[in-house]
Formats: sequence, structure tokens, C-alpha cells
Amino acid sequence: APASEAYRELRTAILLSNAGHPPRQIMVTSALPEDGKSSTAINLAVVLAQSGRKVLLVDADLRRPRLHKVFGVDSARGLSVYLSGLEADPLALAQRTAIEGLDVLVSGPVPPDPSELLDSTTFASLGPRFLAGGYDHIVYDSPPALAVADPVIVSSVVEATIVVAREGRTP
Repeated sequence: APASEAYRELRTAILLSNAGHPPRQIMVTSALPEDGKSSTAINLAVVLAQSGRKVLLVDADLRRPRLHKVFGVDSARGLSVYLSGLEADPLALAQRTAIEGLDVLVSGPVPPDPSELLDSTTFASLGPRFLAGGYDHIVYDSPPALAVADPVIVSSVVEATIVVAREGRTP
């Protein structure tokens, strides 16, 4: 399928983007809602896992989360629970998916001030903890960049950012 091949090409481009050291933490965002950022994050995580890597997909969109619906997993305990200090071990919140090598960290309950939770040393240390826990790549699905400051905060802790543009719609 052409779409599957396009995501494999994206995976290859990312893995070859930095000679000898491919980015391990990757954020996917877009300018506006419904531009396809979540679909791109999901499919990128899937093709990375299909290549034999251990991948964590993080729903960093604490305002309009959706990964729990896509994967049919519990949304009660996730990123917001860890960032709020209600769970000490973020690894305990990662949930397996039906795709071998792919786990998901859902957003958890929608907090009153997502930017404040993301702009913390707790969030900054999240990726390194998962990488030390055996993950090869972490893919963050973030909110749209023109809507809120959250993607700017998330981009400060990743090594690569993918901006999804919707043909004929994205300004």
C-alpha cells in the first residue's frame, strides 16, 4: 500500500537523519487540529516497532487525548498521573499494544493546566527514564503548535520534530 510505504520511507529518513546516532525521542505535531499528526505519530511508531525496535508512543496531548481510543486501552492512568506525582514509576504506566514491540503511554485524566505539567523537570526526565528502561525510541504525539504552547515545551526534550501539514489546508 502506498501509505504504508510512505511511513516506511519516513522511518528510514528519520533513522538516517543523523549519521551514527538516529534520534531516539521524536515529537509529531501539526499547525492545526485534524491535520493528521496523531495518525502520523501512530504509524511512525508502528513502522519503527516493525523494524525490530522497542518503541513507546506517548500521548502528550493532555488537552484532547485520543491514543487510548485508537488502541482500546485504559485511560485512567497515564502521563498526567505521573506528572502530577501520583505515580513514581512511569514505566508502570506503559501499556502493551497488539503490535509487537510497541507500547503506549496514554495521557491519563485531562489536567486543569497541561502546560504547567509539561514544563517541569519531571517531564524532562521522562524520556531518559524510558530509554534507560529499554526503549529504543519514544514518539510523542503533541497538540497542534498554533493552538497552545505545549508543543514548544515538548520539543525542548526531543531530538527530532516532525511537523505534519495538511495539503490545501495548512497555512
